[in-house]
Order: sequence, then structure tokens, then C-alpha cells
Amino acid sequence: MLRRLLRLGLAIAIALIVGVPGCVVWHSRDLPEVFDGDLTIPPLAIEDEESNAYTHLERAAAALVWPEDPEGSLDPPHLGDNWEPQRAEQLVASNEATLTHLSRALEAPSFQLPQYDILDLHSSSFPLGFPSVKLTNVLAARAFLRADRGETRAALEEALRVVHFGHRLEQAHRSDLFCMMMGVHRKASGLRIMREIAAHAPIDAPLAREFASRLDGYRTEPETWSRAWAWEYQTNKKIFELVRDPPTRQLESYEVAYLAEKKSDSWLTSLIPKAYVYHHNRSLTLEAAFTRSMQRDSFKPCAELEPPTEFVPEDGFERLRVILFPSSVGKIVLAISTPSFRHFQLRRCGSETVLAATRAVLVLEAYRRERGELPKSLEELVPELLLEVPRDGFDGAPLRYLAERAVVYSVGADLIDEGGRVGADERDLDEPAFWLGDPSRAADEGGAG
Repeated sequence: MLRRLLRLGLAIAIALIVGVPGCVVWHSRDLPEVFDGDLTIPPLAIEDEESNAYTHLERAAAALVWPEDPEGSLDPPHLGDNWEPQRAEQLVASNEATLTHLSRALEAPSFQLPQYDILDLHSSSFPLGFPSVKLTNVLAARAFLRADRGETRAALEEALRVVHFGHRLEQAHRSDLFCMMMGVHRKASGLRIMREIAAHAPIDAPLAREFASRLDGYRTEPETWSRAWAWEYQTNKKIFELVRDPPTRQLESYEVAYLAEKKSDSWLTSLIPKAYVYHHNRSLTLEAAFTRSMQRDSFKPCAELEPPTEFVPEDGFERLRVILFPSSVGKIVLAISTPSFRHFQLRRCGSETVLAATRAVLVLEAYRRERGELPKSLEELVPELLLEVPRDGFDGAPLRYLAERAVVYSVGADLIDEGGRVGADERDLDEPAFWLGDPSRAADEGGAG
């Protein structure tokens, strides 16, 4: 009996000694190549630097003069109770050269962002090193000054330039998701300025109808988001190359690569050959497949999308299984980044909603200014002021509107109609709300009379 046990033990030991290395070697084989030609964007032909909008944005940033105000250095000007015309006049007067360069940037025939070192996001080569928030705040100051003087059309034109600035950032060559979101935020800033002008400056129906129609041309098409996802893949491809061939510098400046290199249980994975835990081509193939799924989702309303779910490795045996699985590094990196990437789809739907709601707010403010009251429904504005009721970017249905509370709102990312929640505003992804009149007071009081 003892001999049988010894033989069995010896057989198991031999099997482990031979089988485990053989299994590791077998599962260390990577895919021969990656098929990602559809995620490669051809280079943009630019005649010279003067035809590139980025050249003029760099000059605008260099010429920027910003007041020394550490407590509110990025605060935009606002109309209403806290309006400071002297501050706005000083800001505009000291930035005439900046405004000239900005005008040339907005009129330039092409817009190509420079390539940048992903290990040094603070370097001068980073494509959004120019202070885009401050640049748009200078435009906002000039818009509000013109609104304060009763020059509503000129004020709305200035605000539309901010929207155009954001739209051009979205459309720029080499605009990945980070740059896309910069464009989304600048566009949202311009739309906020337009709503604020409509609430405080005299606006008639023809003017509101004209700008509501022009805003319809600033919708971000699904193809633009699809292209941004392709650029994001190219950025992530560099990250995976850094995982495969670590540089001499640490990767602490980039979270995904940092997580890949510094994940827990590194003592365990250090015992396993790198060829087993990281398959470069297989990881890129997974990343490419995920990118294509995000491109397809860019053509869908948010109501049809999977909700983002956070990746949390389990303790114990399940965690061990994940770590010991072949090509675990690439799979873990993708699993960790997937929820944040899916949130970009919600931001896309939110951006569409802000644009649609601003079109509705412009004509509602004009309607109330001319007739002394709000319409009972948005359908009353069709076709005199709107060709159709603007659509909610989250569920594709017409935007919600409550005349008695003076609010246009969306069901938001949770797709639950809460009737325009008190305290909600455009930044609330669960239920974006756009209050007529003074937006700051309306959101607190639950309606503007």
C-alpha cells in the first residue's frame, strides 16, 4: 500500500514537474499578428503651419493676460446679481492680441493636434497644453459685455464662437477621448453662455429661431466619436507597448500602465514568465475588439447601452484564478479601464442633451419675453420657432418640459423621469435640468417665475 502511494506521489510530482512548465510554455504563445487596420487613421495633409488652427491657439495662449486671482483664477464671468462689468472690460482690453489669434484659429482651414509623449502629460508637447478654459472665458467676457449693452445678436455670436471652438476641438485630427471631452466641455460652456444671455438680454422670436437653427449644425455626429475611439486605441496601443517594453522612467504619470505594472500579488506573477502573463498581440486584439464595440455604441442612444460596471477582483481563489490566467495583464488592464470608457458614452448622450435643451431654452425665453408667459408645451413652438421638439440625448424621446416650474429637463443616464429634480442642473447626468430665467436661482427654488 505504501509503495503504491509512493508511486502515485512520484507520478504526480513528475506530472507537475513536466506538465506545469509544458502548460506554461503552451499558453505563452501569442497571436502572430494584430488586425487593427480599420483603427488606423491616415495622416492629415496640412499646407503650412498657418493653416493649422493649433498654431494660432498656441499664439493665443502665449499672448493671454490673466488677472492674478488665486481664489477664482478660472471662474468665468456671469450676468445677473454678481455681474462685474469692470472686470470683464479689463479682461477683454488686456487680451486684444489673444482674441485676434483666437479668431484666426477658428477660421483656419485645418486643425491637427501635435503628437505627445504619454509619459509626460505636463510637457509642452501635450496637445491641450494651452489654457483652453481661460481662452473661452475671454470670449465669454466679451459676449456678456455686449449683452449688457443690449447687443443681443453680437453677444450670441460671441457665445457661438465658444461653441465653435469646442466643436473644432472635437473634430480635430488626433483628437482622442481626452481631447474630445475638452471639446465637449468648451461647447457646453458656450451653450451655457447662450442660455444666460437669453435670460438677461432682450431676445425676440426671429433671433431665437435663427440661433436655435444654427445650433443644430453643431451636433457631434457618431462618426466623430467613432474616430475619437480609433485615436484612443492608438494611444492605448502605446500604453501596451510600454507594458511590453518598459522604459527607464516609471509609468506613474499614467494610471492604466501604472495599474498594470503595480498590481497586487506581484510577488506571485514575478514567479511566472512574462510571456505567460502578458501576450502583447492578444491584449491588443482584445483592446481592438472593445474599441470597435464602443464605435458601434456611438451610434446608439444611451437607453440601449450596457450600464458601466466596476471591475473589482475577488479575494481568495477567484483572485488567484484571474492572476494565473494566461495573458492576465492585458485582460486586467482592459477590465479596469472598461467602466471609465463606458462612461464616455454617457457623456456623449449628455452633450447631445445640452445642445438640444439650449435650442429649446432660447426660443422659450423669446416666447416669454414677447407674450409675457411660457407656452404650455414645447409642441406649441412647432413650427413657428422650432422645426420639431428637440430630442433627449439619453432616450431619444422629446425633451421634457414643465411650464409651471419653468424647466426643460432630461430623464438622464438612469432613464428615470423625476419631473425636473430641485437642485439639478446641466451637470447632473442622472437628470440634467435647464431652468429658465436666472438658472442659479431657479435650480434652488424649483422654478423661475
